[in-house]
Amino acid sequence: MEECLYLDKEHLSLLCVPQDVEKYNKEVEENETITYVKVRKPDLSGNTKWVCILNGENISCMMCDYAFLEEVHRNEISFSTNTQLCVKLLIRYKEAEILSYKIIEVLDIVNEER
Repeated sequence: MEECLYLDKEHLSLLCVPQDVEKYNKEVEENETITYVKVRKPDLSGNTKWVCILNGENISCMMCDYAFLEEVHRNEISFSTNTQLCVKLLIRYKEAEILSYKIIEVLDIVNEER
């Protein structure tokens, strides 16, 4: 007996989203934390990495909060030199080497006036 699987267009489109297989590497560990980062270079129109300051260091990170990104790309959120984001941050590392940073979710936006 042959079995068939039927998917509508919406469900089929979910299958074409690239998956990050690096997390299946047993030597790679992950740490998820809630922290503040200062925005140095936001991605205002495309899909590039953001540059932020975390604990005084420049970090390059993927922005995975797509609802937040849509607001940024529609110019609904403005940035100043003092903009900070409270984020849920995923850090991937192998032993003492940090492999990547990903902002999973933006929880709050702080624009400090100086």
